[in-house]
Amino acid sequence: MKDNYLSIVFVIIMIGVTFFNQKYNKEETIRAIKNDSKTEKQASVVSLADLKPVSFSELILKTEELEKKIEEEVIKKAKEVSFLEKKGDSEDNEEKEKPKIPDFEIAAKVAAVYDLTTEKEIYSKNPEMIWPMASITKIMTAVVAVEEMGFEAPIKISEEVLKTEEIAGDFNAEEEFVLRDMIMSLFLVSSNDGAEAIAENYKRERFIEKLNQKATEIGMEKTFYREPAGLSSENVTTVQDLEKLMTYVYKEKPELLFFSRQKETEITDLKFGNKKKYKSINEFAGELNFIGGKTGYTDIARGNLVSVFSKNGHAILIIILGTEDRFSETRKLLEWVEI
Repeated sequence: MKDNYLSIVFVIIMIGVTFFNQKYNKEETIRAIKNDSKTEKQASVVSLADLKPVSFSELILKTEELEKKIEEEVIKKAKEVSFLEKKGDSEDNEEKEKPKIPDFEIAAKVAAVYDLTTEKEIYSKNPEMIWPMASITKIMTAVVAVEEMGFEAPIKISEEVLKTEEIAGDFNAEEEFVLRDMIMSLFLVSSNDGAEAIAENYKRERFIEKLNQKATEIGMEKTFYREPAGLSSENVTTVQDLEKLMTYVYKEKPELLFFSRQKETEITDLKFGNKKKYKSINEFAGELNFIGGKTGYTDIARGNLVSVFSKNGHAILIIILGTEDRFSETRKLLEWVEI
């Protein structure tokens, strides 16, 4: 743009020189620019006969001054355009990153939709509200157990473990299983006795300490574990913390998601050869787009559900806490989200 202005100025100079050299006698109208601190630029009509002779050097000087002003104006306009473009881009980005809101009601007390692939939150409801996690606790129980003990570690069932409230593993005293099979009982039937058996074989109090240490390590600042199964209402978390946990599981422990998406399985006791058949209580288990997740329920927490789905090449995490219709609300959010 600057080069175009300079070319125009050069043409004006050449016309002016030719004009004065040939000494035309015809009158012409020109605009004389007067700079005044109190007034705008004004134009006046004058006759060529009234003009004072202007030397070529003076014409060049005037032209250089005009050229400098043009250059300053061009730079000023360029900066203004650049600023507006950047401002527009910034506003566009803010608009794109602004969380979307579903066009239907979410009855859950707390909810979130999170893209694990891009690590960006798509939607959230009460993201900082602390809520009892119920059996969602067992996700961290599985993480810590695998990291501290290994998939092949033997887990013995004690009489004390069988006293656990709401047992679902169908275990018997003195039976023994590998940790991998015990984890299957956690995810498919949400076995409280299985979670307690894992903690007991590690030394229960130390295991609970490890649960909280891992939460801190991952950055789950508002999460606390009182016990390994999720029966206590003191086991609390937020959707923001669960997003961090599931991001960790998705990246570092994907085998746990594999276990959790199984529709059914069979495990075998190592000592007596007893077999246990489990059918998942998760409605999404076995569906092609279901990557994995965990159910949870207590009278205080109500229905909780953490689910990961595949959609258009992305891993979409949906968290629902505190509702009577967790599966339906999860399905609605999955259909609603656009990737």
